[in-house]
Amino acid sequence: MPNNEESTNTLLNLGPGEGSKIEHIKAESHHLRGQIAQELAQESTHLSDSQVQLVKFHGIYQQENRDARHTRATGEEKAYQFMIRTRIPGGEVTAEQYLTHDDLAGRYANGTLRITTRQGFQLHGILKGGLYPAIHTINEALLSTLAACGDVNRNVMACPVPFAGHVHAQVEETAHRIAMHLAPRSRAYHEIWVDGEQVKIDKHPGGTGDPDVSRGERSAVDSDLSRGERSEGYKVVKNLELKMAAGMADTDKGVFITSFGSIHEVDADLKTIKRDVVSSPLFNALHSISRTQRGYLVASTGLDLILEFKRDGEVLWSWWATDHGFEETPTGRRRVLDKSADHRVVQYGTLSQTTHVNSAAELPDGRVLASLFHQGSVIVIDRETGKWQPVLEGLDHPHAVRILDRTHFTVADTVHGRALLVHINGTGERGQVEEEIDAGTSWLQDCRYDDEHESWILVDGKNSRLVLRRGRSGDKAIAQLDLDPEWRLYEAHLL
Repeated sequence: MPNNEESTNTLLNLGPGEGSKIEHIKAESHHLRGQIAQELAQESTHLSDSQVQLVKFHGIYQQENRDARHTRATGEEKAYQFMIRTRIPGGEVTAEQYLTHDDLAGRYANGTLRITTRQGFQLHGILKGGLYPAIHTINEALLSTLAACGDVNRNVMACPVPFAGHVHAQVEETAHRIAMHLAPRSRAYHEIWVDGEQVKIDKHPGGTGDPDVSRGERSAVDSDLSRGERSEGYKVVKNLELKMAAGMADTDKGVFITSFGSIHEVDADLKTIKRDVVSSPLFNALHSISRTQRGYLVASTGLDLILEFKRDGEVLWSWWATDHGFEETPTGRRRVLDKSADHRVVQYGTLSQTTHVNSAAELPDGRVLASLFHQGSVIVIDRETGKWQPVLEGLDHPHAVRILDRTHFTVADTVHGRALLVHINGTGERGQVEEEIDAGTSWLQDCRYDDEHESWILVDGKNSRLVLRRGRSGDKAIAQLDLDPEWRLYEAHLL
């Protein structure tokens, strides 16, 4: 589906007789959400006609058991059933992923598992109540049914023979990149089938985009942490629209804000913005950014890369995860990257990355801490050798490593919803968790401890809210700021 304002407005303004019926359904679906979640929760055996069209983009066809037709009494409802198709870019599947589908075939389908000529799996004969658990389980196995049916690119094929060669690895990587580039730009699939919650649709006047794609605003918040006011005393005083904004760091002239392939700079009042102040061919899906003694440190997440650079763009230091033991993606594919290519506009899916490193920060002794999303760990990297060792393990999709002082850092244990204050000392020492704050969410995107005001700032990405807590133990609530649910919060920055 188009995801820019001009295209969306054109679809929404289709007049009578303009565009097909399906295009009207898509345009009114709130980016493929429709009423799918609501109808899944109903006790009916099938979906309404409009939702039947939408679920195709989620990899589902509603069908009828034709064998039951001759036994159906006059006026009796059809024997509805569903087919689920898993798309597998490049056709490469692990033994565990195959066994997952084999198990689902017997548990929810009619006992058959079909392999298609487009390198996909199909499960037939699934009843409506089996749709969510089946698709949820497929995603837990690190595969997806997104865009496997309907008027979309249903898959990208490549030779699946597991040669261990450089060229074959590039072919597999390219197939996955194309598939991700052509996939619908919407969080609807993740919200319905992975999170598994009813999708609450709140259409705001003038809203044109999906929170994952066309928004990404950052807000300046009128607040003073020392006041301890109720949440009503905090308000958004200004917001600035930036596509895919993520990390923020102070500069001598304002604040750097990362976007997908470049870095913008704004003043503290969000009155002026200078776009693309820093850009590099090695910028890809930039996430967190922080200051160092010599310049800035940024996570170029799409490339499993950490870069230190100067304001003029000169690269001072780099660390490629694929050069230091992180060669395989979560699906078992070996990743090969062209370091001389321009990666600024290429989209690499999360599962095509080996670490999804999303934050990095420099310790006072010059070593670098980094959070590895896939590994569920924080590591410390020696600048001279590139060698690393784990500091904290057992986390669930961590984010936001921040240095507090010479011997402490904070990190968000994202899925566990915990903000951690960790003690770290000399080389070779594992981190010790000194404080653990329950943020009351299943997706803590960011956290930081403000030592000056003795307060925690917690970014609840799941519920689009900022939570302020008093003291290192965070046992006293200060305020909660509920923001636009269409915003996908990433970081909070202290001005």
